[in-house]
Amino acid sequence: MRYSILMFFLLIKFLAQSQNNKINFITSKVEGELSKINFIEIDKLDSLLIIRSQLSKKTIKIYRIQLYSGNRNESINVENKFKKIFPDILTMNTYEQPYFKTKTDYFRTKLEALKIFPKIKKNFKNSFIYEENIDISNLE
Repeated sequence: MRYSILMFFLLIKFLAQSQNNKINFITSKVEGELSKINFIEIDKLDSLLIIRSQLSKKTIKIYRIQLYSGNRNESINVENKFKKIFPDILTMNTYEQPYFKTKTDYFRTKLEALKIFPKIKKNFKNSFIYEENIDISNLE
């Protein structure tokens, strides 16, 4: 939490220094007195709000390789076969109605998944890479 707040304020400082802020002066007469009102327009205010909302999210984008989707027995068989061929890569079976799915543990980037994918594809013809958003607390 502290890290995201710190990053937000550092980002604001960076954007405020890097952009050309416009300062508009509006003068008006109110009951005979001349008054000046300053408005500061920040060109990238919308982008700051988007970045802030992304920092406050508690999810992260990861990539997985799905090996199988179907019945329970075959899902377990695919998982066992995968563990024999790739003992260093974790797998998991999940149930998403009405299918049991066998998938690998997460990869942080698509590039990581693409590096191992050709080897997996040789043994598991129906496998594919997909993107998933997971809760950050699952990583701790």
